[in-house]
Amino acid sequence: MGNKDYYRNCLFVLGCLFLMSCLQRNVPVQDKVSEPTKIIVDLDMRDEPLSSLFFSKMQLIPLETTSESLIREISKMVVF
Repeated sequence: MGNKDYYRNCLFVLGCLFLMSCLQRNVPVQDKVSEPTKIIVDLDMRDEPLSSLFFSKMQLIPLETTSESLIREISKMVVF
């Protein structure tokens, strides 16, 4: 009978802890985590950045399309 009472008491304590953990508590405002800062961006007022700020030289190189560079058939596909 000792083990049966022990398990019953453990289940009772765990059940009480479970029910108490679901209760909603009123936390004072200063203890709450502050809200994240909102950044509002007006998409109509955008400026184009100058490429010279990021690159010292810029070239346009046309892509070459040949029969060797085209994908004809997929022989193996690996899904991640």
